[in-house]
Amino acid sequence: MTLEIKTITAHFIFNNYVNCYLVRTGDGYILIDTGMPNKRGVIEKELESAGCQPGNLKLIVLTHYL
Repeated sequence: MTLEIKTITAHFIFNNYVNCYLVRTGDGYILIDTGMPNKRGVIEKELESAGCQPGNLKLIVLTHYL
């Protein structure tokens, strides 16, 4: 199985960034970390540009909390 990983970077505060990772699998996508709530639009746009449509996101993995 071939996996594709896309890094999504969103500004957090000041010059800090939050990275999220979108993994494309054979039957959908996995999102690792989701960024900050106020960056939802940025994340949704990046998901869409990567080809991840509603229903294709199979799993969200949160590795930490602020």
